[in-house]
Amino acid sequence: MIFLRRTYNDISHKLGRITLIADKNTMKEKILITFLIVLFSHPKSLPVFGKALSEIY
Repeated sequence: MIFLRRTYNDISHKLGRITLIADKNTMKEKILITFLIVLFSHPKSLPVFGKALSEIY
């Protein structure tokens, strides 16, 4: 969970637009947004995020 938050913060720092959208959402939605961004930028990390998401939801 801490890893996902840190990842979210790193990515949202680089993409200010996403931060504005995510600030209105809950942490789960922020993680989901992060997941989608990472999926597009690093497709090989999908299994790791898939496992993390399944633990959260």
